[in-house]
Amino acid sequence: MGDPRIELVRTLPVWRDVPIELALEITLDHPLDIATIELHIEVVDGWRVFGTSHHVVRTSLERELVGRATLPAGTHRFPIRFSPPAAMAPTHDESPAYSTATLRVVLKNPRFWRVDISRKFPLAVREPPPAHLAREIVKRSVSKDNATLELALAATELVIGEELVGWCTLTDDRDVTFALVPRFELFGGPRREIEIHRGTPHPSRLSVPAGRRVPF
Repeated sequence: MGDPRIELVRTLPVWRDVPIELALEITLDHPLDIATIELHIEVVDGWRVFGTSHHVVRTSLERELVGRATLPAGTHRFPIRFSPPAAMAPTHDESPAYSTATLRVVLKNPRFWRVDISRKFPLAVREPPPAHLAREIVKRSVSKDNATLELALAATELVIGEELVGWCTLTDDRDVTFALVPRFELFGGPRREIEIHRGTPHPSRLSVPAGRRVPF
C-alpha cells in the first residue's frame, strides 16, 4: 500500500498579517482511518555570529480540519483559512539574520501505537503590498546603425507575483535580443550602507517590424 500523497495548493506568497487562504489535497490509494488532520505553523527567527547560529523556534497549532473519520480512496480537497501568528517576520536569509516559516500537516492515526503521517511545506512570507502603487510607464531608447530601439515597461513598481510587461519599437525590420536584469538595493550591513544585488538575467528575442510596437 502506498503512502498518502499530500499537496498544498496556494497562491504565493503569503502576506504578513493577512489571513492565509490555501487548500490541502490528499490522494489515497486505499481507505485511511484518521483521528484528525492538524495544521501547525513553525516560525524560526535566528542570527549567525562568528560561525555560531542562535535561533528561536515558535510552533503553534492553527486548527484541526476534521475529526475522526475514514477517508475513502481518491483525492480529497480541504479549503483552509487562518490568520498567521502575530508578529511573524517576512522570511529571509540576509546575513547575519534569517527567518523561516513552515506549515506542517499531520494526519493523526487513531491507533496510538502507529506512527502519524506528517508533511512539511515551506512558506514564503512577504510584506503586504501598499494600498496604492504608482503605475507610470517608463521608456528608454538607444540609436545604433541608423536604427532606433525604444524599450518600454508598463511599471517600475511591482508586487511579488505580478508579471512584468512592456513593449519594443524599432525604426527598421530586424530581430532584437535583449535581457531584463533585476537590480535590488538593500539598506543594511555592518556599516548601514546600500548594497546592490543583481538578479538572474531574463533574455528575450523578438522580431520587430519597422515602426510597430511588439509586446513582451
